[in-house]
Amino acid sequence: MLGKYCGFTFSFSIKLFYSFLVGNKTDLADKRQVSTEDGERKAKELNVMFIETSAKAGYNVKQVFYDINYLLFINILYFSYSDV
Repeated sequence: MLGKYCGFTFSFSIKLFYSFLVGNKTDLADKRQVSTEDGERKAKELNVMFIETSAKAGYNVKQVFYDINYLLFINILYFSYSDV
């Protein structure tokens, strides 16, 4: 199912595009359906970044947004000073 959506997203991507695969609900380890290793493997296969979060526990939620903002900022700087 994930591959279907990634293919759709990538087909409309622009020159510079970042994707994250976010595993949520890490606070429910006993009900886990996908291991960290499987998530990392899938992210590598799709050539996207991987991070696990727990909205309930507040784990890595802010970090995802910091990472996205950092990448946007770096790209703004890059495109401001290049002829790309």
